[in-house]
Amino acid sequence: MNLKEVKAYALDTPKILVAVPNLGNIRSKLSARFLEWVSNPDYYVRIWTPEDLIPLDYARNVIRKYFLEEQFDFLLTIDADVVPPVNVITLADLKLDVVAPVCYILKEEGIIPMALKRVDKGWQVVGDLEADKIYPVNCAGAGCLMISRKVLEKVPLFRFIYDEDGMLLYDEGFSWSDEVNKAGFNMFVHSGMICDHYKTVNLTDLVALQNRQRTQEKNQDKEN
Repeated sequence: MNLKEVKAYALDTPKILVAVPNLGNIRSKLSARFLEWVSNPDYYVRIWTPEDLIPLDYARNVIRKYFLEEQFDFLLTIDADVVPPVNVITLADLKLDVVAPVCYILKEEGIIPMALKRVDKGWQVVGDLEADKIYPVNCAGAGCLMISRKVLEKVPLFRFIYDEDGMLLYDEGFSWSDEVNKAGFNMFVHSGMICDHYKTVNLTDLVALQNRQRTQEKNQDKEN
């Protein structure tokens, strides 16, 4: 980042690297966000869309290395199938260690928000998310994160974690979140910002998930 690039901005203007690792495809709505972000005079934003860096933990580490070599304040990392709201760059104004908009994912138990806390047997959703609140979490995934420079300087690399048989235990988002917590940094989810998350699914499987979820809710009501 050279002086000519930033001379039109105030010294305290947040400098944000927006990085989207991808395999050659980025959602068109996300691409449209790029123009809105770089044209916002309140932020210095550079867009980087590195292609064909696999596996994903390697891609994230390449991005981390590039970020640390430049003078950015925040890394906004976004997956290619995620479209955050336009105002997601304002998360930099909060000056938090790590903060994320809500990103929903599809799991066997149904569709859940990536706003998780550590429990004895793994991870659990923090609860029902009220509108426009900031929740402390232990993991927000890696689909869309605003990460401060001090975290990336100190926290170890993104890594897939495998068991002794080579089976995946944790993806790079979960393992990195554990390292963030161990290093004493704080992670948050902003419920006032919701990402679009695009997935191709078998609708029959989705119906089965919904039916299982309804059965679980009925059983819980009976117990109560």
